[in-house]
Amino acid sequence: MKKLHFVTILVLLFLLPASLLLGQSSSRGRARKPAPKYQLTINTNVRGADIFVNGRLQPGPAPGTLGLPPGTYTITLRAPGFRDGTARVALNGNTRITINLKPSVYQLTINSNQRNATIFINGQPQKGRVPYTVNLSAGVYTIMLREKGFMDTRVEVDLRRDQTIFINMQSGSYNLTIDSNVQNARIFIDGVPHKARMPYTLSLSPGEYTVSLKANGYREASSVVALTGDQTLFINMDAGNYNLTVNSNIEEGEILVNNDVYAVQFPYTLTLDPGTYTITVRGEGYRDGKTRVNLQSDQSVTLDLAAMTYNLTVDSNVAGARLFINDQQYSDSLPFSTRLPPGTYEVNLRHKDYRNVTRTVKLEDDQTFYLELEAKTFDLEIDSNVSDARLFIDGENVSSDLPYIVSLPQGTYEIELKHKQYRNVKTSVTLKENQNLYLELEPRNFTLAVDANISEGQISVNGEIYMASFPYSLSLEPGRYEIVVSADGFSDAERVVELDSNQNVFMNLEENAYSLTIKSNAKSAVIFINGERQPGSVPLTASLPPGTYTILVQAQGWADREQTVNLSGDQQVIINLKRPRKDSN
Repeated sequence: MKKLHFVTILVLLFLLPASLLLGQSSSRGRARKPAPKYQLTINTNVRGADIFVNGRLQPGPAPGTLGLPPGTYTITLRAPGFRDGTARVALNGNTRITINLKPSVYQLTINSNQRNATIFINGQPQKGRVPYTVNLSAGVYTIMLREKGFMDTRVEVDLRRDQTIFINMQSGSYNLTIDSNVQNARIFIDGVPHKARMPYTLSLSPGEYTVSLKANGYREASSVVALTGDQTLFINMDAGNYNLTVNSNIEEGEILVNNDVYAVQFPYTLTLDPGTYTITVRGEGYRDGKTRVNLQSDQSVTLDLAAMTYNLTVDSNVAGARLFINDQQYSDSLPFSTRLPPGTYEVNLRHKDYRNVTRTVKLEDDQTFYLELEAKTFDLEIDSNVSDARLFIDGENVSSDLPYIVSLPQGTYEIELKHKQYRNVKTSVTLKENQNLYLELEPRNFTLAVDANISEGQISVNGEIYMASFPYSLSLEPGRYEIVVSADGFSDAERVVELDSNQNVFMNLEENAYSLTIKSNAKSAVIFINGERQPGSVPLTASLPPGTYTILVQAQGWADREQTVNLSGDQQVIINLKRPRKDSN
């Protein structure tokens, strides 16, 4: 039995490595190809800003380029004194983004028990009195208040947020008298200038002060005073030369000091009188470096020289264009910079979807230029049944005269036609080749409101009859219409309307008039119509609207006679009078 167990264990040990090998082989067979990486170029207005991708700090500062697999990323830039800038990028190809940072600015409000105190911030006097508010970048600031009869009071503020401080000034001070061998030296106390001549006495609160004197032709002199009582300070200023140390990125060359030439190895120290100097550094194969120095103390300057090649930077509206210089390909990603000796170069950009562009460049200094590539285009012809319709392509009004032909890059476009007398029509066109597009516009109806000086009547619109109560509204297509309004007892009113918008028209109808002729056997008769005496004598003709009238005829020596007439057309009536009977008595 034990022997059987031993044999079983040996078999298992033999099979185990084989199974492991098979598993490894299978695992290798299923391994996926690594995902491609794309270039993400990040530009910013703050050089040296740290780059964070999804919260992780990346090696190298911005501006810079990262290689990342496809995906969505949160890009954050961070720099001292600036607010973080963030952008979200869906990366599915080489991409360029710009994240500009804004300075961190906070509001500092200064208040005090002394309203007229002068305010100094880092030694600089401020225009204004407490309460005083100023916007400052994040940092540490020394705030000092000065008021006659009070001790100067200082407060240090570490500004990381909006902040209000209150400075309580204490009355009382000590006299500090400053004197020197140079009577016209300029006086600075803790960096704050004081306009005075020596000896100069001022009152200060107890504390430690740095007193500095500056004068042309003398070395700056400083002294620290611990003011615990009235005190006199004498500062001796030394006249003499200053050391100017010149540094450069080349090992040896020439220094020109106001045109005096020195062959030197760098760094090199010159001993010079106080004054202003033009310093030039020259080296073989390098451009001159030059600066101007006002030497009032020991000083060091660095002039790094640029090699005699020039920087050529090429950019374009097509970041994936291939760049050729003198027929040699340099890059397939723009912008691209390279250093080249002086000379003339043929710069060419190529892309399968754009027309090639070439420029001749004479390189005599650093140069940057931008080449605009024009996309390969197709002709799109647009026509309509309304030739003066306004044509819009992607929202831009391009024409009001159809047909219209435009050359456009391959792509999808929104085409719209508009006309005030027709309904707008809109469609989408995917342009892959030359194409014709015809758009039919349908007329739009307008409202014609007809009113009249009658309440009811008949309206004829280009011969079509409507029985109407006024005002009456009609919905009509744009066009020319002859409007006729009729009513019994009135003359027709007519008007021609050009309908290209909603309109109101008023039709004034005049009442019809008929001729009524009245005759009588009494030639001297007087005639009344509806109680109104008529001028003239018989026969009498009156012009009257249709209607019912009461005619009264009177004559002296005759009996009055009255008659009712229903006038519906020209009419003649004879009203003869009778003489009254004589009384038989």
